[in-house]
Amino acid sequence: MAFFENQSISSFSRKFKEKTQMTPVQYMNLKKIEKVKEYLDKENYTLREIAELTGFSNENYMIRVFK
Repeated sequence: MAFFENQSISSFSRKFKEKTQMTPVQYMNLKKIEKVKEYLDKENYTLREIAELTGFSNENYMIRVFK
């Protein structure tokens, strides 16, 4: 946690992008989409339920990010 202390959001975002080649939001969405794929492969959930389970605000936004 010491790494995050006294670091601005913009500084963190810049360093994160240097290391991962993506923004923190892009990274989080990538991880969420990996979970969405798991739910779609093995369970019978509605898109609304999958959106809730994976942290998306709604199924429309999830679908947009998934594309």
